[in-house]
Amino acid sequence: MFPYDEDPLPDYVPTPDEVKALALYAERHGDNWKEDLAIDWFHGRDANALPDPYGPALRCVRNRGGERWLASYMV
Repeated sequence: MFPYDEDPLPDYVPTPDEVKALALYAERHGDNWKEDLAIDWFHGRDANALPDPYGPALRCVRNRGGERWLASYMV
């Protein structure tokens, strides 16, 4: 699901709200949270996955970091 042959990881540092959003999403979705989030990103369900401001923060993570960045992220 995560393409590893792309360009190097972007120089992206998540904001505190984005970090919290990722932690909340991971807590709700368990071991496969990254795959679930990638699917939600693909289908446009990420912004509604968590209450404000954390749902929209997930969209910002997608736009600024993307799947390649997410693959390397540890909660």
